[in-house]
Amino acid sequence: MSLLRVFPGANDKELRLRQLINYVIASPEKQVWQGLFFEKTPNMVRASGVPAEGTTEEILMSFLLPHMAYGYPGTRLCYHCLLDFNGLLGANDAGFIAWEINEYLMQYGIQFLQGVHITKSKGAVFWPHVHVLINSIVLYGPNRGRKFRLEKPVLRGYKEYMNAVLKKYKLPVIPVYEGGGNDEITNSET
Repeated sequence: MSLLRVFPGANDKELRLRQLINYVIASPEKQVWQGLFFEKTPNMVRASGVPAEGTTEEILMSFLLPHMAYGYPGTRLCYHCLLDFNGLLGANDAGFIAWEINEYLMQYGIQFLQGVHITKSKGAVFWPHVHVLINSIVLYGPNRGRKFRLEKPVLRGYKEYMNAVLKKYKLPVIPVYEGGGNDEITNSET
């Protein structure tokens, strides 16, 4: 079964955001799939509104500047999500399909960063999955400067959009409503 998970936590500190950015873009052990290091391939790290090929500091400043400009420092800086395709896709395909799913976020005028990783457990390699960092400030459109909240209606729309993309590629869909076993929030990071 495919999965969309939102990790808990306020992510309200610059240090935490820096750690998440490093985790998404720069963890070398997370960027090897079937013996190939895939850091520079286009589908492995992609972004909207932030420099996907930038340094950690450049991406960090891209995420922080809207908070400073619109007066929201000290509040939630980002959301951290996981898209998992249960081992049915290779690394490049996971990045490509995740990007198509994350096009849903573009309608809100927010920045986001996605990076493909592989799942490791006690040294074993299982399959590619995608981590997504979503900025919590709207940068474009009529709500520019307001806080973006990944609340139930937005999350439901995200899941419905994800399911449409998954069906297009004949992949297992996810439950859209709570209680379907897929709205679990976890403290562990894969």
